[in-house]
Amino acid sequence: MNIFSPKTTNFSFINYSILIFFLFLIPISSKASECQIIFEQNNISSMNDSEIKEEISSYLINNSLCPVLINDEIKYKITGIFENSGIVYTLGTLSQGETCLYALFSFQKGWIWTMTNLLYMTTDIPQTPLLFKDICDSVQFYLPKSLSNYHVLIQKSPKSSTKNNLQLWTFYNKDQWIEFMVMIVDTPDGGTDFAIAIL
Repeated sequence: MNIFSPKTTNFSFINYSILIFFLFLIPISSKASECQIIFEQNNISSMNDSEIKEEISSYLINNSLCPVLINDEIKYKITGIFENSGIVYTLGTLSQGETCLYALFSFQKGWIWTMTNLLYMTTDIPQTPLLFKDICDSVQFYLPKSLSNYHVLIQKSPKSSTKNNLQLWTFYNKDQWIEFMVMIVDTPDGGTDFAIAIL
C-alpha cells in the first residue's frame, strides 16, 4: 500500500513552495524603508552621486545603529564631499525625528566592491579623519573586539571649556556600550593632541 498519495504530495509541495516564497519576501520587505539622501554640495570626487547614495543606503539598511538611531526614516544631508589618498569621505547630518548628528562616511573602492564605513556620529565639531584614526588606534587596545565591530558616537562633555575640549566617545554595538573621555588639546605648532581616560 502506498501511503504517499500523489494528491497529498502535490499539495504539500505547493504549500512548501509558498512558504519558502514568503520567507524570502520577509527580508526584502523589512529592508524596503530606504533612507533619504540629499546632496547639498557639488561632488567632484571619483565617485558619482548615485554610487554614493547606493553605498550609504545599503550601509544604513544592513547595519543597525540602535540604540542611537533605528533603521527607519533616516535622512542624511551631505554638506561636504572630499577625497584623500583614494578614499572618498562625505560629511553631513544624519537625522531621525528630533535626533540630529553629524556623520562621516568613508568609501574605499576596490576592483570588485566598495568598502563603506560610518566612521562616527557626533554632536560636537566633526573630527578630521586623521585625528579620528589616531584616537581610535589608541583606544583599540582597550576594546574587547576590533574597531570594525563598533559604531562610534562622540558627544561634547558638559565639563568641556574653552581651554579643555572634553568629549565623551562611545563605542557600541548591540551587546556592548564602552565609554572613554577624550580631551582634545591644541598644540603650539598649530596641531592637535589628545589624552584618553577610560570611564
